[in-house]
Amino acid sequence: YEDQIFAAGRLEELTSTGMTEALAQQYIEIEKIIDKQRERYEEEIRYREAIVALGDPGAAQAEAEIDLFRQRLAGLGGREAGLKSLAAAAQPEEKGKLQQFIEQAEAELKDLEALAVRISQNIGNAVGNSLANGITGLIEGTTTAKEIFANFLKDVGRILIQEGAKMIATYIAIGIAKAFAGLTSGGSGSSA
Repeated sequence: YEDQIFAAGRLEELTSTGMTEALAQQYIEIEKIIDKQRERYEEEIRYREAIVALGDPGAAQAEAEIDLFRQRLAGLGGREAGLKSLAAAAQPEEKGKLQQFIEQAEAELKDLEALAVRISQNIGNAVGNSLANGITGLIEGTTTAKEIFANFLKDVGRILIQEGAKMIATYIAIGIAKAFAGLTSGGSGSSA
């Protein structure tokens, strides 16, 4: 029962650091194995120390075995350190929401192809709307070809200004997010 309580507490402790529950359970099992091995080595050392203390004829052999078990016991410390580094490496890196936003926004800024497609589509829509409205206006006699062309250029200008404003707003948002996250603007290759 005490082992179960300890395991539950240890599981909570490990998962509170961000470790997945499955990994934490395996970590606890390996810790138990290492602890049992440590207990066994310590017991073997005590047994052999008793043989040496009694002056038994096998005392010389027991002393050599004591050294061997002490080396093995010391090696368990290395296994524990290895277990901790392995568990840390197996952890999925959870990024904060600010860091995720920064990376996503920087990726969007670097995706010039998507920007070109978006601008092209918007300009295509502007051309289509200008032609449709312009032809209707020409037929009705309410607009001239000069006005149609002027409206088309206004629409294209508005599209370019909107996309530019979006990019500027994204740069500013990245700068603010980096300030909140405590990051420097030079670390990721773009500046805010």
